This record gives sequence, C-alpha cells and structure tokens, in this order.
Amino acid sequence: FLLDTDGDEHLSETEFAEMPQDDDSKLSEENWKKERIREFKEFIDTNHDGKVNRQELLLYNDPENPVHSKREAEDLISKADTNKDNSLSLQEVLAQKNIFLGSKMVDTARSFHDEF
Repeated sequence: FLLDTDGDEHLSETEFAEMPQDDDSKLSEENWKKERIREFKEFIDTNHDGKVNRQELLLYNDPENPVHSKREAEDLISKADTNKDNSLSLQEVLAQKNIFLGSKMVDTARSFHDEF
C-alpha cells in the first residue's frame, strides 16, 4: 500500500483521507477529506473495524463493484448537465460527448487505481 504510512499493511481512515486530491476535483481540501472518510466508512471498511485490509481493498477496487458505476454516473451527469436541472437532454449529451467517451466506464484503463 502506498498510502499505508505506518507500514502496518492496513489503511486507516486517516491514511485514506490523506490520499491526494484528483486533478479535476473542485472540492476544498477539507471537503475532499470528509468525502474520503465517508467513502472509507460506507464502501471500503466492510467489517467496520476502522481499518482496511488487503481483501477489503481488493473488493473495493473490483471494477464490477457497483459503487464505481454509481459514482461515475453521478459525476458524468453533473459535468454534462449544463443547465443544472439534474436531467440530461440529448443536446447536453451530444455537446459533452467527450466527457462520456473519456469515462472510466468506457476507457477501462482509467478504471484501475494505481495509488494502492
């Protein structure tokens, strides 16, 4: 684990929250960390013991994990919804086709997380 700063072969909530922010993230550093903590608690730490072991991390990083497709769909909609009505028109989709074609769900090489 690259994020395992204390070398115990587990990720703590704090270690996960320190993950570098995505280049395209528009969140403040504080909100980024809050979002990482929420993600850790809700989706990664499946046995809720406050740390993530190798098996939990593998399950989370599984490309078939529905968490990833839901998050990607929400991200795509927010980026392409230019009139911010929480709905996509055909015109919005066509105007933002590069966003969809660059999606991790289309470009499978982007689906793998090298930070772990």
